Amino acid sequence: METTTPVEYPWDQDGYYREYHNRMRMIALYASQFHADPVLDLGCGHGKMRDLLTEGTGYYGCDGHWDKPPYEDAPYENWLFQNDNPALPFGKTAFGAIVCSGLIEYIDDQSALFMAIYDRLKPGGHFICSAINPNFLPFLLGRYHLPKGKWHPAWHHVRPYRAVLNDMKQAGFELCSYTWVPEKANSEEIAKQAVADTRKLGESLPSFRNFRETQILFVAQKPS
Repeated sequence: METTTPVEYPWDQDGYYREYHNRMRMIALYASQFHADPVLDLGCGHGKMRDLLTEGTGYYGCDGHWDKPPYEDAPYENWLFQNDNPALPFGKTAFGAIVCSGLIEYIDDQSALFMAIYDRLKPGGHFICSAINPNFLPFLLGRYHLPKGKWHPAWHHVRPYRAVLNDMKQAGFELCSYTWVPEKANSEEIAKQAVADTRKLGESLPSFRNFRETQILFVAQKPS
């Protein structure tokens, strides 16, 4: 696991990238707990996740923003998931874990995405997914001083958590757990504590009425 201090980005003005780094660390900690191998990172951006995973873990980064791989030493497929019959460019039952961080809010048909992910997980494999807190959206809109109707594209498909979880269940997943992502200092210890605070998901879903944190992480599993 990465132990060095990540790069501080000049646009990290309001804590978003502190939260982003904590989210990346938390996902990598989950993948390590599950001994997941290989890992498919959907919406990988520049592939930061590959530097956080346990050494030797197979890593595939996938994103639709790049004409060519943003890095050279990890397998990569250019990817875009916005059509009527979406398909991921990987074979079935190929991955020990598939992670989506900051992705699903861009996707028109999230239920189709979850079904495609389910097909590409090994039996017993894990799906680790972040989702924007819909209760926090009014604060986000105020933070960025956006006029009504001028939302960031990532907020176009923000839905209640119950709807997201129901789609995961419909795809065949067993719902395992959730944890809030802290929007605090970028810290490996904070990320570890957040993972330690993981709460189990049962048949009766909690209300998720949290107005402080911007992101949640859900963990689901494909039955063995």
